[in-house]
Amino acid sequence: MNAVSAAKAKSDLQRSYELLPTPTASYYLGELSLQGKQYDQANSYFKLAANAGGALGNQSQQRLQELQLQMQPQTFLTLSPAVSRSGYLLVRVANTSPRAMDRIIVEVSGGSTRKSIRLPAILKANSAVTINTGIAYNADAQVNYRLAALKATLVD
Repeated sequence: MNAVSAAKAKSDLQRSYELLPTPTASYYLGELSLQGKQYDQANSYFKLAANAGGALGNQSQQRLQELQLQMQPQTFLTLSPAVSRSGYLLVRVANTSPRAMDRIIVEVSGGSTRKSIRLPAILKANSAVTINTGIAYNADAQVNYRLAALKATLVD
């Protein structure tokens, strides 16, 4: 489908949707929005279609997960703290998604410490890596460190 016919199809479908909003129209408007890289709009349409249940609802749920992966890949990263033998705070970064990620930025904060760390390499799908933060851990200081995945991009 070329850009002109896609725009016409979307316009026609939107007009139809305004007259009678249906889960099927929501799903296809989501697909057309996705093709146009209008991710927020696609997300809204797929959420509406997901309420339909059945095969269409399942397809919409799958599309929502794919969109979340596209829009917020960092939400598929899990972070776990540990302490090295030499007393430094370590962070285990696990990629739970089906896609490899790059340019991952992890933030460690607690007390007066705030540090952003960029992982040096691509993290493959369903794999993990442990990084040394360079932060000396003092158990007596009773500092609660917070870990956050700030950013990540999908590898095509």
